[in-house]
Amino acid sequence: MPAVSSKPDGSPQLCRSFARRLVLLTTLLAASLAGCSDGSSSSSSEPLAPPGPADDLRLTNAWLVGTQRMSSFSSLYLFRVGSPYSLVVQQCRDHGRCTPAALGRGISETLRSQLTLEPRADIWAMTPYDLQVLGDAKRLIDRFAAADTEVTVLLGENGAGVQTVSDTALMFAGKWHTWPRSFTFTDELVPELAARILAAPVALQTGSVIILRQDEANLGLLESSLLKLIRSTGSLCVLEGSTPEVAAYRFWKNGTPQPTGGCMERPVDTPTKISDAENQALQALPGFIGNIQSSGDALPNGPIDLATLRRAGVNVPSPFVRGRRLASFWGEATLSKAGKRLTLDLFGPRRSVCRNLLAGFSRISGVARVATTATLADEQIAPVTDEQAAKACAPLTGFVRLVLDLHP
Repeated sequence: MPAVSSKPDGSPQLCRSFARRLVLLTTLLAASLAGCSDGSSSSSSEPLAPPGPADDLRLTNAWLVGTQRMSSFSSLYLFRVGSPYSLVVQQCRDHGRCTPAALGRGISETLRSQLTLEPRADIWAMTPYDLQVLGDAKRLIDRFAAADTEVTVLLGENGAGVQTVSDTALMFAGKWHTWPRSFTFTDELVPELAARILAAPVALQTGSVIILRQDEANLGLLESSLLKLIRSTGSLCVLEGSTPEVAAYRFWKNGTPQPTGGCMERPVDTPTKISDAENQALQALPGFIGNIQSSGDALPNGPIDLATLRRAGVNVPSPFVRGRRLASFWGEATLSKAGKRLTLDLFGPRRSVCRNLLAGFSRISGVARVATTATLADEQIAPVTDEQAAKACAPLTGFVRLVLDLHP
């Protein structure tokens, strides 16, 4: 029979002890608060002495220490390498402008410089194709609406699928939207805000200039709704000088006599040739695919970034590199591996490039399937005919997928 300890459990005693202490503490706290509330004090307590020199010294020391630390932080932040500010220290240290004359020349160069978009690696960055669209739009604005402060510009999305191109074009031209828009990307995120923009009392007058993306599939919900509203109140008459990506129009209000010679609503025989930069990317793609396939065994399963490709010895052509990530002339580029298959996704190709990619590159050895969406059911076995490519690219998705065999 097991021995039974004669020592009591102790749990009830512990609970009672804790309860007594809690009651005592509560009583003392209540008494202290009561004494503070009626201003009474113990007969043995003495009034606080007024601040003396020692207290003043401590406060002064605390202020000096805080000021010194804040000054040190501010100096390090303002004068560090890569600071967004360009003070005399940076001008001398980073640019060699250490004399008043050199500083003056630097200021003069800055004043004469033109605003540009710096290349970055996020969804707000502009691809070379986006910059081409922006350049076309700005030239048309400068040509036909130089004296206007507000212009109706409907350019849609950038290579990452974000509705920013219209806002950027207007900022470069020093103008703003005809409708009360702030930032198209966020405006159309809030249905109530988009509805207020569309309901704004804006009445285009005959002769107003409208800058429109040739491929209207790039327009988002807000801009496509604005275009529909514009066309319900008048006609768009195309102006000369339109490019393959952007067209300029004059608005003719319903009931207004048409211009002499009639009104053409779409540009005629707009050239759709592929630019030199696009050709460079297209010419580099077969070699890139071959490099990936030859080093495919060294690549891990899952998403593959630029650094992983380089560690595996894959030579990535320059048209598919932007900073430290994969990209192309048209936008983002992603690569992934699953077993013996590699999937290369290109974002942003326009329709003529899409047809070229599907029809031409589906004939490359090792390309197993192609698609214009990320849906498995839309994938077609390679090679595809020109007719199949044209049909697949008819609805502009801004997306081309090439599924590669690791060992063709």
